[in-house]
Amino acid sequence: MSESIGKIFKDARRQKELSIGEVSKRTNISHSMISSIEDDNFEALSPVYMKSFVKLYANFLGLDTEKILKLYHEFAQLPEEEYIKRKVPQQTQMVAEENLVKGFAHIAQKRKKTIIIVVGIIILFLALKAIYKAWSVRRIQARSAVAELERTKPSNVKSNQEEKDNPLAGLNLNDNLRLSVHAKSDCWLKVRVDDKLIFQGTLKKAEVENWQAQERIDLKLGNPAAVDLELNGKVLDQFGTRSSKSRSVLITKQGIKLGK
Repeated sequence: MSESIGKIFKDARRQKELSIGEVSKRTNISHSMISSIEDDNFEALSPVYMKSFVKLYANFLGLDTEKILKLYHEFAQLPEEEYIKRKVPQQTQMVAEENLVKGFAHIAQKRKKTIIIVVGIIILFLALKAIYKAWSVRRIQARSAVAELERTKPSNVKSNQEEKDNPLAGLNLNDNLRLSVHAKSDCWLKVRVDDKLIFQGTLKKAEVENWQAQERIDLKLGNPAAVDLELNGKVLDQFGTRSSKSRSVLITKQGIKLGK
């Protein structure tokens, strides 16, 4: 025989730049068993088990399995049937069984880790799903609470909005229209009461003028922000702001009309 089986395995392993430890980790063959094969120590294990490890190691290294097994039989110089009949010392048998147990234990450990990871992913998914469901419920409840709050707003809020939209809301206009003009600074003013010109001129700062009409009051203002208007005892706030640009105001019992 030109070359031993152990040398073939060792050369193939080194060619792949693998250590015995790396091979053991990837094949689940024990470190001692790999060393025995590479040292041609085939007496370390029962022929039946040894043949299985030789075949497994050959497949891993990409060797010709059929050729390796033939060399293995020739190297042992015994027919395969006689290998099975050979009496193996009890200690050697125990080593073989220990190696097999270690191999199965390693595989079981890998499967256990995989199961733990899968279970962890499932638990995480269920937790995230529960959190999202709780958040969705709270969001719906919050929207419902806001809608209920909007629906049950006090009636005075609505009244205030109506009063803002209609300055005459809440006034008793069955009587005459009574208008008071308070000058905050000098302001040119033209007043017509029931289509009659009553006043035209400058109202000095701090002066107050009062007019009364049955149907309508027409005002022309030089500076709307310079005066405060009071109708039937109610201050018309929007006409006393600097942002007001209404220089023409028509007051009737039906409402107020603004112009420029």
